Amino acid sequence: MTQATVVIADGSGATVEAEINAALLAMTTQQSGASAPSPAYAYMFWADTNTGFLKMRDATNAFWIVVGPLAGFMQQLRVVSFTPSSNTLVCTLQPCSVDFRSTTLASGAITPVPIPAAISLTVPQSATLGTASGVPANLAILAINNAGTAEVAIVNTSGISLDENTLISTTALSGSSNSPGVIYSTIARASVSFRIMGYCTISQVTAGTWASNPTLTKGASFSPGGSGSGSSSAVAGLASYTATGSISSADLGKIIWTNVSAVGQILTFNAVSGFQPGQCYYFVNPSAYPVTLKGNSAELIYAETPGVGATSANTFILNSGDSCCFVCDASASWKVIPYSLMANFPVMRQQVFTTSGTFTIPNNVSLNTVFKVTAVGGGGAGGGNDNTPGIPSGAGGGGSGGLGIQYFSGWVAGKTIGVTIGSAGAGSSGAAGGYGGATSVQSGTQTISTLSAVGGNGGAKNGTGSTGGAAGGSSGSLWNCTGNRGATGEQGVSGSYLTGGDGGSGFFGGKGQGAGVGAGFAASANSGAGGGGGGWDGGSVSNPGGNGGAGIVIFEWVA
Repeated sequence: MTQATVVIADGSGATVEAEINAALLAMTTQQSGASAPSPAYAYMFWADTNTGFLKMRDATNAFWIVVGPLAGFMQQLRVVSFTPSSNTLVCTLQPCSVDFRSTTLASGAITPVPIPAAISLTVPQSATLGTASGVPANLAILAINNAGTAEVAIVNTSGISLDENTLISTTALSGSSNSPGVIYSTIARASVSFRIMGYCTISQVTAGTWASNPTLTKGASFSPGGSGSGSSSAVAGLASYTATGSISSADLGKIIWTNVSAVGQILTFNAVSGFQPGQCYYFVNPSAYPVTLKGNSAELIYAETPGVGATSANTFILNSGDSCCFVCDASASWKVIPYSLMANFPVMRQQVFTTSGTFTIPNNVSLNTVFKVTAVGGGGAGGGNDNTPGIPSGAGGGGSGGLGIQYFSGWVAGKTIGVTIGSAGAGSSGAAGGYGGATSVQSGTQTISTLSAVGGNGGAKNGTGSTGGAAGGSSGSLWNCTGNRGATGEQGVSGSYLTGGDGGSGFFGGKGQGAGVGAGFAASANSGAGGGGGGWDGGSVSNPGGNGGAGIVIFEWVA
């Protein structure tokens, strides 16, 4: 403690000198101590070592104003974290001081509230906050003023506009907190002021099972004594619509996932009045279903775009896997930008790997860029036929490789992703077909969760019950799809000419055809397809099964 009065009383030379030195030391160390200095003066500084804040006396010398934390009070961003723990999500705000507006909206008064120790909130397992499996979402962490005590709140920003000039009411957090745009806190609070402290972009394989770290975490701008973020418009990134509803104006400039879950779902634009020319929405449809984008009146104008089409003047069909951009034009209508005219707008891009290699993250992407990655395992080979008489059967066809599709974000431009392409299963005479190799997409200099697609099994060699090879599966993806099993070889009697089984069809079409007499047919160039089984000609010759098809990896993104 280095506190002392700054009023020097009369005394001897030595006494006055000691009091002057003590006063200078106290002023130099900002009157540091666990309790307030006395007497206090207007505009005096006090380093409160009990709470960890630098404080200043107000102009009327009536109370202390929190200036900022003693440790790193010149920080530029709030320190927030979103940490998965045992399938829950712990949302934490580190010590700081926050200025909250008055709960009387007509008043401009502020209430400084110190946060001397970290405060947190835990999102329980099964609470999705309105997120969807495998789809990135933006979560905002808020500080709310509960009668002079700061508490943490959390919200999925899809479908909500956060304005710090307003008051909010929160809903008590529970395992059934599954709505976007609803602000949750540990205990429900009514009509409280709030500040935006930070946000994250996060995606979980299974919504409500909080196991994966955010791909982006950012604290709100810091100014001593208060937060520098005035509304959620600073929280840019992604929005997700999974059912029929209206497109929010809060999602302007974001990538909007129309990840609908059924056929016939319609997303309607708000009335275009009030929008400025050039404002735009970016739509991506990763779902298996087309979605209808509908304008109000004749506000949605169709323009030719490859792969998508319109059914009327104000209705636009966005098919599975397609993307497009809607821009507000000078006549206050929404217009689809054709890909041929989108030189200055983001377009869908692609890089295909048929051999193992390295994907370098492009320089023109941001942390919010979403990458769709498709991986297919190698196809198994068809079984071979041997020349053993009395085994009346064609060999089985090879199984096709599995397929996995996953969406990633938070990747840093210039970093790398490893790509391993599953090899094609090899056929040989008189033996079961070789297995297809596993295809994987894994961390390079960019850390990711590994996506893996298993190769198909080889078909059995000729013999009683010469079954086709089992299909490969996948793991670590939003869509884990099993391939197709190879067909069983034709069964017959000794002396017959019997056809081998067809290979399993690959996800990109094609398969190996079972041979009648001679070598099984390979899977041609069809990625991940199974090779055909060898035929049997009564036991006079040995015939190899057809090779499978190698795997493939496809990266797709908008930039």
